[in-house]
Amino acid sequence: MNFLPTGLRFGADILRRSPWALCRRRPLGYIGWVGHNNLGDEAIYSAIRRLFSAFNFDLFDPGGRDAILRRIGLSGPEFFRGILLGGGTLVNPAFMQQVQDALAQKQRLYMFGTGVGSSGFGLAPAISLDGWREALTQFRFLSVRGPLSQAALCRAGVPVPEVVGDPALGYAVRTLPERRDRPRLIVNLTLPGQAERHILRPCINAVAAIAARFQRDGGEVIPVALGEGDKESLITLAREAALNNTDLIDCRQNVNLFLETVKGSDALIGMRLHSAVLACCVGVAPLLFGYRDKCADFLQSMNLSHHLIEFSDDAVDSLNRAWVRLRDADALGSRILERAHHWQAVQIATSSRIAKELISPRD
Repeated sequence: MNFLPTGLRFGADILRRSPWALCRRRPLGYIGWVGHNNLGDEAIYSAIRRLFSAFNFDLFDPGGRDAILRRIGLSGPEFFRGILLGGGTLVNPAFMQQVQDALAQKQRLYMFGTGVGSSGFGLAPAISLDGWREALTQFRFLSVRGPLSQAALCRAGVPVPEVVGDPALGYAVRTLPERRDRPRLIVNLTLPGQAERHILRPCINAVAAIAARFQRDGGEVIPVALGEGDKESLITLAREAALNNTDLIDCRQNVNLFLETVKGSDALIGMRLHSAVLACCVGVAPLLFGYRDKCADFLQSMNLSHHLIEFSDDAVDSLNRAWVRLRDADALGSRILERAHHWQAVQIATSSRIAKELISPRD
């Protein structure tokens, strides 16, 4: 196997999957953006695995290692119980081939809390859904993250999928944490694509002005990184706001660190979608830069559309207006956590329905 560039990982796959095959404990395959140092996708994967805790999980990579593993009985429809198209904004051209390969293998496919559209700065804001209608009509079950994803699939001619919320809301705490003794503002920014970078500088300046005032009034400002590209923008922010005695907290691989950092805070200003999703899990109100439709999709699902800051030339004014509204809001944390609990209950019920079918004999 030395000719394989991923030889060590291939060996680990065999060691991990062989006992499942011997004991006939067929796993679920998972399609998602996992293993790329991005907290949101890791949180989604972890939350989904907890919902489907009765099953083993493994990543499904039909065009890579799985093509070889199938030759030795460690992949394919005889090995996997089914395939989940997971959370994150995956219904776009980037994941079309994996889905088509799974369908070609006659796998049983399920979509759980998936977003529709551009996943981020790596894709253009407007993307094609060519081929998705034909693919999704072959799925056993369809559910999406929010109302905009649902509407996009309906326009594409897909039978109306259920809305189950963002799977990372599975991390929502049971009760609202107490406020910290010292006011705290969490900030997450990231480096956008070339086409949007002219908007970033004024946004950093506006966030820096808010952060500086917050600090002068006795609060603390905590920059947090959730993915690649965050640190550069956050370092610029810290310099512009003259943040005192503040270290950037790298949460890219640690959901609990992020939740512990954010809980009890006054607010979060974020650019990455899951800075807002996970803030909602501890009842902290987010202001989210809407650099892609997925941000509006999530906020609508949480009844927080007015917390969206359009990532446009009007972003600075939008941010300042939203900040004033947020500071004047009352009992917002309780309402946010209540909505997160609603989606948790929906996801538990939905995953239970899927699990019952997964343990049934294959058609």
